[in-house]
Amino acid sequence: MRGLGVELVRERSAWIRGGVVIAGMVLGVLLLWPLPGAEANSCIDCHKTLADPSHVKHSFLEWEQSVHAKKQVTCNSCHGGDPAKAEKKEAHAGVLNSNNPKSRVFYQTIPKTCGTCHEQYQAFQKSRHYMMLQKTGKGPNCATCHGAMATKVLSLKEMQETCNLCHPKPYQAYEVIAIIRKTALSLSLLKDALGAAKQAGSPVAVAEAELGRAQADLSLAKQAWHTFHIKEVFVKGISAYEHAQAAKNELDRVKTPKASP
Repeated sequence: MRGLGVELVRERSAWIRGGVVIAGMVLGVLLLWPLPGAEANSCIDCHKTLADPSHVKHSFLEWEQSVHAKKQVTCNSCHGGDPAKAEKKEAHAGVLNSNNPKSRVFYQTIPKTCGTCHEQYQAFQKSRHYMMLQKTGKGPNCATCHGAMATKVLSLKEMQETCNLCHPKPYQAYEVIAIIRKTALSLSLLKDALGAAKQAGSPVAVAEAELGRAQADLSLAKQAWHTFHIKEVFVKGISAYEHAQAAKNELDRVKTPKASP
């Protein structure tokens, strides 16, 4: 029996060692196998080695730190080319200088290129900015406010300075975007407060309805912003703010304990 036990232990040890070897081989294959979405891209492989990126208007680092990189929107998505080709000539096939009207990054074409992903393009097409851009080539495009890599949303001060390049007194636009941002912050805080009140058993139906109206109007204001029809955006922004204030007042009312008689 003792000999049989020793044999069983040896067999089990050999089985375990074999399993470890197989597991190691599988792990090695998985580590070498490309992950989903991590396909070879010659644009990235080459441009990250460039010492002087000035001729491409922005650096590889700017792209690498942008939301585009996080979403796996690579060079060819905007500039064209073939990222599957390793040779420079083949990889650059279809890539045109930004001064070429047929280029996807030609100044007047940039909104359309951005619009392949960004729905704001639909609203922007309704703006005087877009009409001027298409008619004269001198209006603002997406990069005017957001940069080539869409890495920023302008602060209130930056927005005023940017608008001032063409508009002497863009006060209305400044006030509207201030209302939108203040309301967005208020709604975030109200959402948390409403959740806490609901958990505490307070009646929150009225406040919840007002919060819903505020969110709907704020969404419409944001969608309309890129039309730059400031009066229309202002009306929606103010409505959102008023509903948010009504929700806050209602929450304060239901949370305040009634005085004892």
